[in-house]
Amino acid sequence: MKKLIIAILLIPFLFTACSKEEKRTKEYSEREVQSQHHFAKKEATKKQRASKKPIARINGTEIFEEDLEDGNLNLTVKNEVLYQVAVERGIDKIVQPEVAKYERNLILKLIKDELRKGIETKISDEEIAGYYKNHKHEYTLVELEELIAVNKEVAGEVRKEALKGTDFKQIVQLHTTEEGSPVAFQQTSNVVVGVFSEALDLGQVSQVIESNGQFIVQKVVNKNDPSFEDLKDTIAIYLTKEKADNQYASIIEGLKKEKNVEILVPAEEQAAE
Repeated sequence: MKKLIIAILLIPFLFTACSKEEKRTKEYSEREVQSQHHFAKKEATKKQRASKKPIARINGTEIFEEDLEDGNLNLTVKNEVLYQVAVERGIDKIVQPEVAKYERNLILKLIKDELRKGIETKISDEEIAGYYKNHKHEYTLVELEELIAVNKEVAGEVRKEALKGTDFKQIVQLHTTEEGSPVAFQQTSNVVVGVFSEALDLGQVSQVIESNGQFIVQKVVNKNDPSFEDLKDTIAIYLTKEKADNQYASIIEGLKKEKNVEILVPAEEQAAE
């Protein structure tokens, strides 16, 4: 009877062990299939290239039509010659650390993208409404007048005039000649501004803002409290990003446990990094 009880108690452990073994066998089989597929694909590529005639040969290295850079044979030959000379002189060894760093960063980007693809980030209308109720005081709806200059020097000049209280449209006229104007005027409404950003006070002129090659001077001409409809899209974007970031952070913490991370420096040294 005692042996029977022991046998019964061992059944769950045996089942778990078998399940783990089956999982390892399945994972090994999948890796083996992937490896064979990769090898077959590599061999097929070799055979395909072998059946084609090279269009150039540099010190034994064959150049095929698909190898051409920008479809230019002379450019491809020149670069291959330069590459071979560089390797002969050991220049490839010099760049190996940078190549390794680039490879590492590329691999990290790919794994981060892969992990984020599986994250569910759907935000409900209830979540958006709840956030609006608790945080609407943190946002302001502003109307802006903007002067857009062709370069930083002109932007600096128009800003000085704006600080004197000169009307923005008048500033454009002052800079207009028969050849045109180096300054453009634009008025933008319903710009959502968060309380934690550097929001301008009513009538305040901004510093010169560089954006996409343009130099902009702004002035707030109106401010309002935003409605739910005004903020709905902005809140949805914010909550979606927040949810994705939180789930991603949770995944990272799980991976840290799997990889048995040990922090070997004091907490204050970690904070300083």
